[in-house]
Amino acid sequence: MKNQLQPGATSAEELEQEDRQIPARSRLFKDETGALAGFGRERYVAECARTREIIGYAAVWRAPWTPPGALSSEFYVDAEHRQKGIGAGLLTRVIDWATEHQADLLMAEIKDWITESLPFASKRGFQVDAHVYELRLNLEVAIHADSNDFLSSLCDRGFSFFTLAEASLSQEEALKKLYELYLETLRDNPGHVGGLPDFSEWQQEAYPDDRTSPELVFIAADGDHFVGVTTLFLTDEPGVLYTDYTGVLQGYRGIGIARVLKLLSFREAKKRGAHTMATETEAKNGPMQAVNQRLGYLPGKGHYRIIKKLQRESAERHH
Repeated sequence: MKNQLQPGATSAEELEQEDRQIPARSRLFKDETGALAGFGRERYVAECARTREIIGYAAVWRAPWTPPGALSSEFYVDAEHRQKGIGAGLLTRVIDWATEHQADLLMAEIKDWITESLPFASKRGFQVDAHVYELRLNLEVAIHADSNDFLSSLCDRGFSFFTLAEASLSQEEALKKLYELYLETLRDNPGHVGGLPDFSEWQQEAYPDDRTSPELVFIAADGDHFVGVTTLFLTDEPGVLYTDYTGVLQGYRGIGIARVLKLLSFREAKKRGAHTMATETEAKNGPMQAVNQRLGYLPGKGHYRIIKKLQRESAERHH
């Protein structure tokens, strides 16, 4: 079912492994402000009465890093069985579970290429919180004759550019400085949702050993101060590298640092035999949109992040 929505998205083995990492029993509680915290989940499926085939699924869950009071969810119905009330039934179960646990907010992601998804969600009280979509760049045809000029100009102004592998600090010290940089740039990133991660959680998500390496982390510094970063991830798609994150401190934006970091990453990608760069961007992130457009990225499929405020439960908690 998941692979029907997005081919190659997962496997039975990967789902089983995910299952083993999630406690079977929910441990939800209210924090000191009365907001829902902890972790827990529930899943639902819809079956065809005649064939017993699964034709729809839904899940609602909360992870420790989910924003206080919020729950995440997903729901999908087989294309041949839509417009029959199945999705509405599944979503009703999800909303009931959220209500039972006194959540304030229900979040979900829906694909932007399934045209009926957004009207379906809007009709049931969801609002669009963000629109994130994929961008791709063909490295074989991308021409960046000005890359050396940009780099020289910024170096003349005192900036330095290097990889994590080339950092003069120990890797542990460099990672801690990068962590502080990530925290600062995440605060005003329109695509970010949830609280700010602690160091160990961030390190697992930002630098997974099976996806990246110190040679794929590109840093901009003003003296000893880290002011920008872009990180490449390896992908399962031959010849494709993924830009997982690019961030520049607010006081250093608009002078070409993000552009240079990306161009340096392109050089490394080409050395590794890549022909395509992939990344994701949030529609409201105007500065990064401009950088990516100038570099020649083309937009592709994406998803809407949608939210439903559970007004009644929130009101009961505060009165």
